[in-house]
Amino acid sequence: MFPVLSALRHTVVALFLTVSVLAASVAWATEEDNGAAGTQRCRECHDYAPTDHVERLLLGSHGISQEAGFTRGCEDCHGASAAHADSPREVPPANTFGPRWQGNSAAQDSACLNCHEDNSAADWQHALHMHNNLTCVTCHDIHSEGDPVLLPEQQAEVCTTCHKAKKAGIHNRNAQHPQDPPCSDCHNPHNHESAQPQMQANQSTGCRHCHDLPAMADDPLVSSKARNYHQTLQEPGRTCVDCHEGISHAPLKPSEMQ
Repeated sequence: MFPVLSALRHTVVALFLTVSVLAASVAWATEEDNGAAGTQRCRECHDYAPTDHVERLLLGSHGISQEAGFTRGCEDCHGASAAHADSPREVPPANTFGPRWQGNSAAQDSACLNCHEDNSAADWQHALHMHNNLTCVTCHDIHSEGDPVLLPEQQAEVCTTCHKAKKAGIHNRNAQHPQDPPCSDCHNPHNHESAQPQMQANQSTGCRHCHDLPAMADDPLVSSKARNYHQTLQEPGRTCVDCHEGISHAPLKPSEMQ
């Protein structure tokens, strides 16, 4: 009986060693094929204290593991960067976004479009932002728990970094109404800058932030012609700028400041 047990024990040990070697080979091959340094290795240098940008990224949507089949790690955006991990001061990551190393704008956008070209950035190739050499990271900061440009209360701060003339707000009335609707209620930054397509899609949500269309359609102080227009405006495919083009970012006339 003991020889049988001994033989069985040797068989189990041999099987275990074989499986271990195979597993190690697979892991090694995967790392070799991908050139993967791995998020954990990145964090060895990029401190993950609560105030650090890497930790904030991992707390945000880009840090959710296995979402939609992606590992959602550093190399999802920065590419396989084992060489950078080996020589971090001499070799940049495979895809860089600055500030130390500035990468190619097409490569930067490609990292984002790998996930977003079928949804939020489907029309990026037609966007004036793209044709003016802006990249996704010009506006977006994914190294944050909440990307400021996606937060309604902070979006205008990001947009007016470039669009300085719009700092005065809708109708130039920021002093009276400091919380404007988000710019993206009227504009699609991932497409042509014209407001009309976006407003058609959402039935002028930006204007409705302040203006009550049903009330204006019944307001006895408004002309019958204007009431009819406001009634028609509630139908799909119509926008406020069909009639009021150019008024949103222009000062109101005294007669309009009711």
